[in-house]
Amino acid sequence: MGPILEVEDLRHAFDGVFALQGISFNVRRGELFAIIGPNGAGKTTLFNIVTGVIPLQHGVIKFQGLDISKKSAHYIASLGIARTFQHPHLFPRWTVLENVMVGGLQKCRSGFWQCILRLPDARSEELLLRRRALKALDVLGISDLADSLAEELTAGQQRLMEIARALVTEPKLLLLDEPAAGLSGDETYDLAVRLRELISSGLSVLLIEHDTSLVFSSADRVMVLDSGRQLVVGSPAEVSDHPEVIAAYLGQGVRSDA
Repeated sequence: MGPILEVEDLRHAFDGVFALQGISFNVRRGELFAIIGPNGAGKTTLFNIVTGVIPLQHGVIKFQGLDISKKSAHYIASLGIARTFQHPHLFPRWTVLENVMVGGLQKCRSGFWQCILRLPDARSEELLLRRRALKALDVLGISDLADSLAEELTAGQQRLMEIARALVTEPKLLLLDEPAAGLSGDETYDLAVRLRELISSGLSVLLIEHDTSLVFSSADRVMVLDSGRQLVVGSPAEVSDHPEVIAAYLGQGVRSDA
């Protein structure tokens, strides 16, 4: 079987200024592929293009062999691609469980409002969605927070809740945008362990992260971007020792012995 995600010669410009220039890579099935680089390197722009949030200008994107280059964000999500964002989107006065359940409403055959309002025809689907949401919270180690209000969570706990919301869609490919932001050292270590468990279960993960302790301890391969250019793709060890990477990024205190 081929890679789950293939990106070929991706280019994108804003007002004539290139944010991405000739980016090509693939994500293998059951792999954690990480993208690192300084602020402004084009990492989130790449995520937005892959998920259909920003229309593709140039290049080809394939998911499980299917060309999704010109597809809508809703269609791409329906294929099994889920993502989180740099800034968690939450309903502060809803419980953690309710916030996570929202992620799975797109799959409710009864319709969004029927599920939200718990109408009779949607009750069986709601129970199934509740079980999936509780499982996602358990996978991330925060099932004890299910009945807490989202506004009561720490920044790190909100990050984990958003990952759980993505997991409840049962994705084949999970895109994580800086999931360690706001997490303590212990929380980051725990997240690395849980990401490896997800990979072991068969999920593929595409990760953007500034915390290289998480990247180098959990990623199978790493791609480095700098000013929209692709410097190198390789194992964490190969990336750590690459001269251009050391000069452009790792020389700024990011180098890891992992």
